[in-house]
Order: sequence, then C-alpha cells, then structure tokens
Amino acid sequence: MAQIDTANSSFIRYTLTEDELTVGSILTTLHKQCIQNQIAEAAEQRISIRMDPQNPLQSLQEDAELQGRILALKYLIQLSDSAELQLKQAATNSQG
Repeated sequence: MAQIDTANSSFIRYTLTEDELTVGSILTTLHKQCIQNQIAEAAEQRISIRMDPQNPLQSLQEDAELQGRILALKYLIQLSDSAELQLKQAATNSQG
C-alpha cells in the first residue's frame, strides 16, 4: 500500500510498488476522452493566438503555456498507454 514519503522532498510524494505505479498510471476510457478534449481545446486556443505588436512577449508566453499544457496532457495519456501495454505483456508472459 502506498506510503507518504516525507524524506528529501518539499512536495508530497508516495512510495509505490512497481505494481501500484503501473496500475495507478492507467486511465479509464472516460479519463482519456476528457484529457483528449482538453488537449483539443488548448490546441484550438494555441492556433488562434494572434501576435500583439504592442506586447509580443505576452503572445509568446501564452503560446508556451498552452504548449506546456498540451505536452503534459499528452504525457498522461502516453503513460497510461504504456502501463496498459506492460500489464498486457505481463499477462501474456504469465500464460506462456
């Protein structure tokens, strides 16, 4: 069972077994759909950014924020897909 790890970190961390980490990384289909909608929304916002000649730095910062959001959300989906694949491979190997 996950334990809070208070050593060497300013942030809350949990000590997890490999199995807990793998299973905990898997998103439901609905979670993936909601995250994909958030990716699409951020991408739409990103392509609609107009450069403001009076304040070009603001446009660049907005673009960077949206790009970071998209990358973080994609990472969550990739992490889930990878964990699902690990579980499928483990199940196949155990049947072997």
